[in-house]
Amino acid sequence: MAGALASEISTRLYVFLVAASAGTTAMAALAAAQTLLRPATLLAGAWAAAARSALAAHRHEGDMSRFRRVLRWGAIGPAVATLTLGLGLAAFWPLVSAWVFAGRYPDLAGTVLLWTVNMAIACFVFSHGVALQALGQLRAAAQGDLTAALVTAVSMPLLLWMLPPSAALLAMIFGGAVQLALQRRALGRWLTPTGLER
Repeated sequence: MAGALASEISTRLYVFLVAASAGTTAMAALAAAQTLLRPATLLAGAWAAAARSALAAHRHEGDMSRFRRVLRWGAIGPAVATLTLGLGLAAFWPLVSAWVFAGRYPDLAGTVLLWTVNMAIACFVFSHGVALQALGQLRAAAQGDLTAALVTAVSMPLLLWMLPPSAALLAMIFGGAVQLALQRRALGRWLTPTGLER
């Protein structure tokens, strides 16, 4: 429960802080920049639904090679899809703005890129969290969530005080990167061919 609450803080805090510090117009711009990236990140959720039981089965069978393969593609596939979509949207954002938003939000290409990086990192965080759950490492998974929430909650107000509203995404990127580093450390012995194979 603590991990789930912390995850919500990491991913939703910007809604309240950006609206409070810069107003609803700034919040609407952030939402517009994120909206068209959602389809790519749905792949991560679809992968989790299909892979959680498979990862647990591979661990139970001691087939860590297949475990690593499922995890690798579950992280890389959605992240590559997110990066590809995000880079394309950013490159053609003036056209996207004209077609989708009737010319509103014409200068959000940079914000789209920040969202792209944040959501690509989230694909890795999500898949590694599922792997920790499959291994029964619930405490390690929760510790990653809690640390990411703390890093995000501390850095976001400072960044919003010094920089434009899109700086909230930098705090989320920083928190996600820290969380991924902790997850990979917790998964270390299972992520290498010479790791635990029983």
